[in-house]
Amino acid sequence: MWVSDGPLHWAAAQPARPAFATGGQAVTYGELGDQVRRVAASLGSHGIAGKPVAIALERPAELLAAFLGVVEAGGIAVPLAPGWSARERAAAFSACPPALVIGDDPDADGGTPAVSLAELLAAPQGTHGRDSRGSADLFYVGFSSGSTGSPKAIARAHHAWVASFLAMGIEFGVGSETVVAVPGSLFFSFSLIAALQALSTGATLRFPAEPGVDALLDSLDGAHVAYLLPSVLRGVVRRARERGRRLAELQRIVCAGEPLPAALREEARAAFPRAELVEYYGASELGFVTVMPATEAAAKPGSVGRAFFGSKIAVLRDDGTPAAPGEAGLVCARTQYGFAGYYGDPAGTDRIAHHGWHTVGDLGWLDDDGYLYLAGRRDSMVVIRGENVFVEHVERVLLSLPGVHAAAATAEPPGEPTHLVAFVVAPGCEAAALRRVLRGQLSGHALPRRVVLLDDLPRTPTGKIARAALARPADDAR
Repeated sequence: MWVSDGPLHWAAAQPARPAFATGGQAVTYGELGDQVRRVAASLGSHGIAGKPVAIALERPAELLAAFLGVVEAGGIAVPLAPGWSARERAAAFSACPPALVIGDDPDADGGTPAVSLAELLAAPQGTHGRDSRGSADLFYVGFSSGSTGSPKAIARAHHAWVASFLAMGIEFGVGSETVVAVPGSLFFSFSLIAALQALSTGATLRFPAEPGVDALLDSLDGAHVAYLLPSVLRGVVRRARERGRRLAELQRIVCAGEPLPAALREEARAAFPRAELVEYYGASELGFVTVMPATEAAAKPGSVGRAFFGSKIAVLRDDGTPAAPGEAGLVCARTQYGFAGYYGDPAGTDRIAHHGWHTVGDLGWLDDDGYLYLAGRRDSMVVIRGENVFVEHVERVLLSLPGVHAAAATAEPPGEPTHLVAFVVAPGCEAAALRRVLRGQLSGHALPRRVVLLDDLPRTPTGKIARAALARPADDAR
């Protein structure tokens, strides 16, 4: 199967079924299918089968039509981040040189051939012949760290995401009658796979009509499932409280990327009383690894969950033998959902191999019931005066404290650290009081020497903490 098979099935079987709904405007599956076939037929003359095609479109409905058209034509779809600088875009093109760019600015990328989506859609609907490519071939390249200027081009094959669609339907409860809100940029795989899975199932997608938290909140109205990064969920919860919105139809909120603070969990439950919070843990190279539904989270505080449907997890020692329950080791996985390598680097999978498993270097342990707990990345462990300290573990403890909305910890000074500093968003709390509570939960050099209160943490475009941008004032803990 191809990733485009699901949406085109619904276009033929139930053309009047709504595929998108944005700002009061709807696009049916029949209309989407027509757009996809037109794009695919037009691209046939460009000879893009098996080649990367960059997509420089920001509006979700247009991006998906172009994306699926590229895929149906046998090409490899490569969405570009809307906010990239010329330097970052050039770095992405170096990692994955496109044969063609689909975008509104034909002069944006120098000598790379370009075509607008309008030109592709203007062509009469014609036939396009699929070549001999199969489900194991590539259809998508995404970038895991484009904001750094050194993007890693992560390749995906059809079968990996088709298998993911089935598993997501089971774990997240998305079916043909579901209305799914995906407010994030489709450049990011968190949002893109959510949108494509919904279309493969025959669900209806909701997108914000315009930028801003109010439009985002409005897009959740009537949705059954919403995919929200924790940093986005925080803003939505606050605005829902300010506007007195309850969103009674919302049944499930899916989160990933970083742990949900206990305070945010409570606020979300109050704002959206019928919505179950579901977290999952995964990686660009591994796909879905574990899942933690709210119904299981209370019994396993601090865990990132059990194995995702179709995944196997293990914690291994350096020699490849299984660690005992509670013993820390290297977190490894075998999934159907992982990557096909770094684009242009066929040996890329070898770098994440570990005794027949795959790993991205996270350390953790399993309990007797098979639930996974993370200690932190092996390459982010810091040694402070001879003691191994995992910054991520300290942050998870911080996030478990009442009133803490967000937290980050850094080691100081760089190079030869002697202590940790905690940066915390906790309205109404005092730094000294937070540190007193921490003394009962952290010991040794894992206990931050200072707690600095901030109004917010700096974020990357993906919503993750921008650690390099954290201020390190000398005496401003308050």
